[in-house]
Amino acid sequence: MGWLQQLKPLSDVPDKIGGFLFNLAWSKGTRLWNVEEEAEKLRRTEKRIRALLRDAEERRYIDDESVKLWLLELKSVAYDAETLLDRLTTFTAVARLESAEPSRKRKRSWLNLQLGPRQRWGLDAKITEINERLDEIARGRKRFKFQPGDAARRAQPGQRPRFVEVAACHDESSQIFGRAKEKEEVVQALLSDHTIPLPVISIYGAAGIGKTTLARLVYNNAEVQSSFPTRIWVCLSDKCDVTKATKMIMEAITKVKCDALSLDILQQQLQEHLSTTKFLLVIDNLWAEDYNFWELLRCPLLAGEKGSKVLITTRNERVWRRTTSTILPVHLKGLDDEECWLLLKKYAFLHGQGRENDALSKTGRMIAADCRGSPLAAKSLGMLLSDTNGEEEEWLNISNQMRILNEDNNRILPSLQISYHHLPYHLKQLFTLCCLFPVGHEFEKDEVIRLWIAEGLIQCNARRRLEAEAGRFFDELLWRSFFETSGSSTNQRYRVPSLMNELASLVSKSECLCIEPGNLQGGINRDLVRYVSILCQKDELPELTMICNYENIRILKLSTEVRISLKCVPSELFHKLSCLRTLEMSNSELEELPESVGCLTHLRYIGLRKTLIKRLPDSVSTLFNLQTLDLRECYRLTELPEELSRLVNLRHLDLHLEWDRMVPIPMPRGIDKLTSLQTLSRFTVTADAEGYCNMKELKDINIRGELCLLKLESATHENAGESKLSEKQYVENLMLQWSYNNNQAVDESMRVIESLRPHSKLRSLWVDWYPGENFPGWMGESSFTYLENLRICDCRNSRLLPSFGELPKLKKLHLGGMHSLQSMGTLLGFPSLEVLTLWDMPNLQTWCDSEEAELPKLKELYISHCPRLQNVTNLPRELAKLEINNCGMLCSLPGLQHLHDLVVRRGNDQLIGWISELMSLTSLTLMHSTETMDIQQLQQLSALKRLKIGGFKQLSSVSDNSGMEALSSLEFLEISSCTELQRFSVVGLQSLKDFKLRHCTKLEALPTGLGNLGSLRCVEIHDIPNLRIDNTGTVLPDSVSYLTLSGCPDLESWCRNTGAQRVKKIPNVKIGF
Repeated sequence: MGWLQQLKPLSDVPDKIGGFLFNLAWSKGTRLWNVEEEAEKLRRTEKRIRALLRDAEERRYIDDESVKLWLLELKSVAYDAETLLDRLTTFTAVARLESAEPSRKRKRSWLNLQLGPRQRWGLDAKITEINERLDEIARGRKRFKFQPGDAARRAQPGQRPRFVEVAACHDESSQIFGRAKEKEEVVQALLSDHTIPLPVISIYGAAGIGKTTLARLVYNNAEVQSSFPTRIWVCLSDKCDVTKATKMIMEAITKVKCDALSLDILQQQLQEHLSTTKFLLVIDNLWAEDYNFWELLRCPLLAGEKGSKVLITTRNERVWRRTTSTILPVHLKGLDDEECWLLLKKYAFLHGQGRENDALSKTGRMIAADCRGSPLAAKSLGMLLSDTNGEEEEWLNISNQMRILNEDNNRILPSLQISYHHLPYHLKQLFTLCCLFPVGHEFEKDEVIRLWIAEGLIQCNARRRLEAEAGRFFDELLWRSFFETSGSSTNQRYRVPSLMNELASLVSKSECLCIEPGNLQGGINRDLVRYVSILCQKDELPELTMICNYENIRILKLSTEVRISLKCVPSELFHKLSCLRTLEMSNSELEELPESVGCLTHLRYIGLRKTLIKRLPDSVSTLFNLQTLDLRECYRLTELPEELSRLVNLRHLDLHLEWDRMVPIPMPRGIDKLTSLQTLSRFTVTADAEGYCNMKELKDINIRGELCLLKLESATHENAGESKLSEKQYVENLMLQWSYNNNQAVDESMRVIESLRPHSKLRSLWVDWYPGENFPGWMGESSFTYLENLRICDCRNSRLLPSFGELPKLKKLHLGGMHSLQSMGTLLGFPSLEVLTLWDMPNLQTWCDSEEAELPKLKELYISHCPRLQNVTNLPRELAKLEINNCGMLCSLPGLQHLHDLVVRRGNDQLIGWISELMSLTSLTLMHSTETMDIQQLQQLSALKRLKIGGFKQLSSVSDNSGMEALSSLEFLEISSCTELQRFSVVGLQSLKDFKLRHCTKLEALPTGLGNLGSLRCVEIHDIPNLRIDNTGTVLPDSVSYLTLSGCPDLESWCRNTGAQRVKKIPNVKIGF
């Protein structure tokens, strides 16, 4: 490949046309027939012009319109020249590929990339046009006196590696400058008791002033963490609606996606989750001024336990003023000059980069004063100054540039412009692409990295993969505060700070176009636009046909918070957008791509995540340059292009699905030819006779991250061994799945799984429907020192468990559907196990074969559908949560004096009697017993805060003296499906704040004492048709702020008539929905 590899795009677009300025006299004949030689000429001369182009780039901050116009033309030609070079390279590479495999089939498949006379004439015309434009640019260079040596002589800060320092400098706990008072105020407000429902603390102030940093400091405060068992962080975009916001809160709590749920269902589920806990919700970057937005959003939040609070950050003072229940508005103002200097100085001399002296201190204070009180600006400039190694001249130079930019009165802080201006060239271009992200948009690191690589901004490095090199650059920008982490997900996500987002829009204003439906920007030079982001909200459809007018765009990105109803793409779009490198259409209802996508010779990235795509057009196989094919969460996809193996540059074929929703999809033959492939998240095994890819083709593919092997009943142990799974050290998450009711011989399946031994660096392993009787020896070996998560499901013939206790880092063990298992084994070891789940084990009888069990760190235990299990012994005293479901012979669980949360469904009556000994219980759920229940058994549980009782068919009465009144700490009470219940009393439950009553069909009156509960806030009553209202007493206390009724005709009528005036005083009411 030699020189051909060197023809790959360089990180600085202007650099790519260097050779053109010194080589303008090609002959027409040479250009027509010696394509490789012409491409070689482009490559040989580009280094000679690099310094000149960098010198021009250095002058971009000067307010000289003629220079700006010259640079725009320079970059425009650069893009066109790069596209030409890429096309030449592609033609040459395809010609070599065809030469190596001269089959007729192959040549027919690459007809769109054949270099025939027509194509040669077209290339010649383009070369002539570019040369003419370059002549004019060369004259401009002389007029502006750009000299190739100038840039090389200038100091270029930022060249040394920073990547080890990233974590250290994002330690928020050490970044308190001038915010100690505000932090203390917010912490105290969060820890204090308040009488109003759902108190809100609002932090408001200008962009970049430190609102998010302060919120994060408070969020991670040790006292706050201990006071709030549940902490939730969401960051909203400026266009976020109530449904999206509620969905984000739900997903942050459950860690489960809930895309298809309606607002009503989301709110009901959110209310369920929050009703059992005291929570702190941080809503970062709240924009909505609409009063109804907040009122609707807070409805389910009111169900939280007493002391729950909300902390919001916002730029807009009107937002917090329209947020009811605000107990503390914190107007965050700018730091004073001294505080800015201290913050700037911290980063300027980080890790001994120079030493402070009087001269530097004087200049530094001047720079700090120009930060206008912005911590983001001070931090960013401090990092920039650290690159100068304390050279006074560089500090003065930066100070002078600040003064010049201050005179422009630009709304973007000069300090941020200076920080951008002094970035190395490659980082400037990487950051510029952030103009595609809407304000507040969260993204994954890999998402941005793959976008950069597709755009050709990452140079090849003999020591590192492109992704690793790009990852280093990402960390550099994160270190310099051009990115920031987001606290809204367990999987690390990032966003661009709002001021940096404005900066990205400023520096890319001629190249990047953000379109909202019905609001097309005017005054844009279409020839200069290279990046288009279409911003869509729910029920909005982008007008893709108008994009045809922007023929030079390289990136087309659909930016949407919710799935939009875009179902198809017009075919003519791809005929027009011949320069396109990235097509991102994720989160839409797109069902198909037109065949014309094959016209996109330069296309490197196709994003179709969360679409309804069923199949890809065959023309996708002709996209020679394609690097990323993102098909994550495409549950309707049934097939891949037959000639996928032609995509020899493909690096990422991402077929990820949720692991409990796996769908097999055959893999075409020839996957072994994709030698650059790193991501292959799903692979369906097929028999050799079926004509698809088999496992041995995985041998030389260096897969990273996730790998799910499906339909393993089609594998032979020979093919399994040839896949060389044990050599794939970068596979972190592995699923081995056989099909339900597969007919693979038991002995062969055992040989197959033995041959599938993974590398010892594996972190997560999931085995489904394995038909063998014994597990492989490798599964419990202590050499798997990284394994944290292990799930074995539906392995119905397996009789013995491996020695999982030898796994030193195992934290979660999930065993289910093992119908032949009779004993859990010795249960010795397990030094790190925190969560153990057992379900659907009908023959499990023995908890432990030995008298002793060691589960020293076990915190949560879930046992479900183990009807023959009689005892569970030697559980650790530290066990905090226990759930038992359908374990009819389990009578007792001794030694659990510290248990806090217990759930028993369809349990043994003796087990219910044993519960009265658990004095530390704070949450108890008892569901579905055919026998009666004596409430007096619970009266000793004085610490109980939450009680759910349901499905007790014989429970007919709970009187005033039943023992219920002894539960003085009870805050949440739910009674459901007790079909014989006729009388119920809540007298004495003065701490009760949430009460729910459902499906008690014989109950004819509201619970006695309900109207006297002064702490009661939330009441829900459903499907009690015989309930009558006695108007002689108080129906509901004045403290109620959330009322939901359905299926109760008499009570609903009272609310609309006699009790209407009372009900109007309740802030949140839903009746008869």
